[in-house]
Amino acid sequence: MSAAPVGRYKLRPEAGQHKGIGTAFAANLKNESRTAIYLSDKNNEVIRIDPMSNVTNRRRKKPASKKLRRDKRLQVAALCYKETKRGRQVLLITSRDTGRWIVPKGWPMKGKDDHEAALIEAWEEAGVSKADIEEEPMGVFEYAKGLSSGDSVPVEAQVYLTRVRDLQKSYPEVHQRTREWFNPKDAAELVDEPDLKKILRAI
Repeated sequence: MSAAPVGRYKLRPEAGQHKGIGTAFAANLKNESRTAIYLSDKNNEVIRIDPMSNVTNRRRKKPASKKLRRDKRLQVAALCYKETKRGRQVLLITSRDTGRWIVPKGWPMKGKDDHEAALIEAWEEAGVSKADIEEEPMGVFEYAKGLSSGDSVPVEAQVYLTRVRDLQKSYPEVHQRTREWFNPKDAAELVDEPDLKKILRAI
């Protein structure tokens, strides 16, 4: 699939696209050696998101409250799913440190809206190359993130519902994680975080 040149372009609306949903895809650009991600926002305009760059054409959302940043560290997560003949399936990946089942997530990125950052994490950690992502979080879950020092910090992860359109076999962390589709009920039994279990059972 060829990609549009860098910049902002009007696109013809895709079937099923509606307010609050953005469409993104990763594509190898001609004359570029790395993969870029494009996001189509609710106004149907394309914005280039380069995981290797801090440059963006969009304004960043207002930062999280000072209280949240003081008490808990904020992360963004993509709850990736697809519709099948057997019903909805959700995508889980393993963590690099303990191998437990989790959803793609990471720290907010400078110059990126939080749902954009969640989408980039879904690409890097799970190979999600094309998806529709909600621009507002559907929920949050808390967990203790272990640090290399041996300490842990409390984290609150905002969850963005992401409908997967395409997965790539090759992606940045393909050799560091395992990914697998599960029905939501089984996925809820596999994750450790109580609030994430509730979110998975609810979709």
